Amino acid sequence: LFPDTRQEDAMHILERIRLRVATAGLSAANGDDITVTLSIGMVEWRPSMTRNNMETLADNAMYQSKNTGKNKVSVHELAPAHA
Repeated sequence: LFPDTRQEDAMHILERIRLRVATAGLSAANGDDITVTLSIGMVEWRPSMTRNNMETLADNAMYQSKNTGKNKVSVHELAPAHA
């Protein structure tokens, strides 16, 4: 959760986290290199959303990342909010 953060800024934060994990240079106990990747889903919270609804939409976006190449950040796009 990134309160008071624009969607674009949250995407940059998540992308930096994803890259840091992917380039961490981890090794197994036996010395073998381990590659770890992240598939991340994000949704922008709206006042009408429940916690469960927000989690479901973010989870759907995460599966979008997994199903379209893995190791990336995907956003569940919502219709524009009405003022």
